[in-house]
Amino acid sequence: YAATGFPYALVGVAQPLNELFAVRADFGSIAHHAYSGTTSDNDFKGNIDYNRGALLGDWFVAGGGFRLTAGATFNTAKATMTASSHDGKISLGGTQYDAPSSVYYVTSDLSFPKATPYVGLGWGHHAGTPGLSFNFDLGASFGTAKATPLKASPALASELALDQQGSADLAQENRDFQDTVHKFKAIPQLTFGLGYRF
Repeated sequence: YAATGFPYALVGVAQPLNELFAVRADFGSIAHHAYSGTTSDNDFKGNIDYNRGALLGDWFVAGGGFRLTAGATFNTAKATMTASSHDGKISLGGTQYDAPSSVYYVTSDLSFPKATPYVGLGWGHHAGTPGLSFNFDLGASFGTAKATPLKASPALASELALDQQGSADLAQENRDFQDTVHKFKAIPQLTFGLGYRF
């Protein structure tokens, strides 16, 4: 079978065991997705690379196509984040610092656990007559994201060194950033696709 949606496209194989149960394996990927944005304080940009394999079990509750799904996902999930100046200023720990060009920035690398539980529901992959079939999945892989400490660029680090409060503001910004990252507890999945029964 194949499916696409959020956050990736995937391919997989399913094996019904009987009218109530099936097992599956699939692989999904988003390769080097770039993102950018602006807040009232800073501009930010980065890249996301996410590959995920899954071993899943399906329970067809009423013996039809509707199912509950549980299993494990195996992730290679990495992202970079760079926050730079907005209108010539960069905000760190609630304090505005002069940042006249793009060489003034902070950066961090983010990651997601390599192995995570998956829980969801959906339709399809049940035993049936040979031919084309429809599949749908709504679920999530559960784990807590992590990030490396914010690192100031050489230009910004030099400016912070001249301010008595500079290192404290960078430390506060890092605490706020880490708190935000740790709020991400899951990677959701919403996909639709087609399969072929043999």
